Amino acid sequence: MCGIAGFVDFSSATTSQDSLLKMQKALSHRGPDDCGNFYAPPVGLCHTRLSIIDLSAKAHQPMAHDEWVLVYNGEIYNFQEMREDLIRRGHTFGSSSDTEVVLSAYKEWKEKAIERFNGMFAFALFNRESNRLILARDRLGVKPLYYYFDGEHFIFASEIKAIQQSPFFKKDISHEALKDYLHFGYVTGQQTIWKNCYRLLPGQYMAVDRSAKTVEIKNYFEVNFTPDHSLGFSGSKKTLKSILIDEFKQSTVSDVPIGVCISGGVDSNVLISLLSKELGFKLKTYSLSSKEAVYDENKQATAIAQYLQTDHTNLELDPVIYRGLFLETVAHYDEPIDDPNFLSYRVIARQAKEDGIKVLLSGLGGDELFLGYPMVFLRDKMRLVFTIPRVLRHSIPRSVSQFSNYFYKGMHLAQQSSVSTAVSSLTGNSFFDDEVNQLVRPIAKNGNRLNYFQRVLEEDSSPSASYIEKIMKGDMLCFLPADGLYISDVSSMAEGVEMRVPYLNNKVVDFALKVPVSVKCHKGVLKSLLRAIEAEYIPQQMLFKGKRGFNPFKKASWMTKYFKDMAGEYLSSDHLKAQGLFDDKAYQEMTDSVKAGQVNIYNKVWNMFIFQVWAQSHL
Repeated sequence: MCGIAGFVDFSSATTSQDSLLKMQKALSHRGPDDCGNFYAPPVGLCHTRLSIIDLSAKAHQPMAHDEWVLVYNGEIYNFQEMREDLIRRGHTFGSSSDTEVVLSAYKEWKEKAIERFNGMFAFALFNRESNRLILARDRLGVKPLYYYFDGEHFIFASEIKAIQQSPFFKKDISHEALKDYLHFGYVTGQQTIWKNCYRLLPGQYMAVDRSAKTVEIKNYFEVNFTPDHSLGFSGSKKTLKSILIDEFKQSTVSDVPIGVCISGGVDSNVLISLLSKELGFKLKTYSLSSKEAVYDENKQATAIAQYLQTDHTNLELDPVIYRGLFLETVAHYDEPIDDPNFLSYRVIARQAKEDGIKVLLSGLGGDELFLGYPMVFLRDKMRLVFTIPRVLRHSIPRSVSQFSNYFYKGMHLAQQSSVSTAVSSLTGNSFFDDEVNQLVRPIAKNGNRLNYFQRVLEEDSSPSASYIEKIMKGDMLCFLPADGLYISDVSSMAEGVEMRVPYLNNKVVDFALKVPVSVKCHKGVLKSLLRAIEAEYIPQQMLFKGKRGFNPFKKASWMTKYFKDMAGEYLSSDHLKAQGLFDDKAYQEMTDSVKAGQVNIYNKVWNMFIFQVWAQSHL
């Protein structure tokens, strides 16, 4: 795992080498082992290295072959078989790194090489003869890649903080992105919180041609559920188990020690069971406990670890001890994110680093691929609500909505403008669409703009996909890269630790996209394929019966106990007025109107609080 950055000046060579070195330094936490740069105005590339495969200087980056220069972040798990294929085709190698395989593969197959890579990656490849820069990101967006383009300067990096080192970057908030943050708790799609700054979407590559003065983006992979209804449960389970064993093995390729994050849930149980029982690994595992958690997973995780005889460490998330790290981590993020698990990943990564572990495996992605979220079915049922005439759906008085949390949410959902808006609101769990339009200052309002989740939902043209599968696609393209994968990457790399997600390897994903909902939810059991595999290794009495997402602490508790001083200041009317982004009166009315009732507003308050903590460092 590494950090990459660079630039292309379109009009003239105006970016200094000093700016390039500042970009490199801003990514030093991602690659503490080595660094390098290529400066040939009007182009510059830089790299910071976390040495995982081929620890020698031969794998140093930027790596140059003939007219090509590469900076690369990630791991290609099938690089060894690709290397053998390339040798047969006449290529020679001076290192044993996957970096050199990426470079040679592109020379051999051009953009088609990207489709052959099984792993997590983001890279930039510059051709000195054609003056073209190629950038690519892995299929599901495990590795981040951002770019800033103002028509004259193209700047890219693994993290926006490196792009901000350029004198041409302007810190202007994108109001569309701000609306998304308030709605989801994270920013979705191509946009970022900053104007003119974007993320390359999962499954895309782009060509920056300085000679032609063009920037072109293409998709090389798209998430499309194409269920094969001939697949049965027992056959699918057998096939999936075989694929997981192979892909989990590939995900362990490393020249440094590896650990595993566990929760006691299905995904991590299957992961460590197959690694230890089928592949013979002696595992170092980590879990997190918290006295403030809605559900503390430590007891279950520790019992599973003991049963499978792993070398296990549990970490307690003490709010007093970790208050400082919490604030530091919010500031470290280039965009606001209200998922409290950003702290969980950081705490585990910090301990792993102290233990000499450079790579962690996570069970992230199992829910999205194999139907682990009960909320998918609730969102699917929203279509029934919208069969009720609009006039009836809008006839419920607002005062009734404050009677309880269920009335409050139900009324707002029923009164949304469309099914996709309601489904999007259930996905976001923060401010509803109509609330966002009241909250954001008038200059920032944008009519009936569809957010990225809605566009995925409404524009999905897969003829064989059910509405449930379209919702799952929305989760895979929105929540997964913008929240789950985002926090796992940023928080672990803040400590110089690589997080791998083997459930998102190519063959697992390809198979999951073919398995029908009826098989994934066999006999009404969510994630039934993975549960059936889990039951082969874990005693029945130790298994979770339902889905329990880990929330490391109660937001209301932390707000009222440990951040009461900051929350009072940051969420005050005076502060919001001075900031100028929000309608402070609308915010106060939105929160005050339900304080005397039974409505839980803490998701909203937490969302706004996190933004204000983040804004103190970034605005």
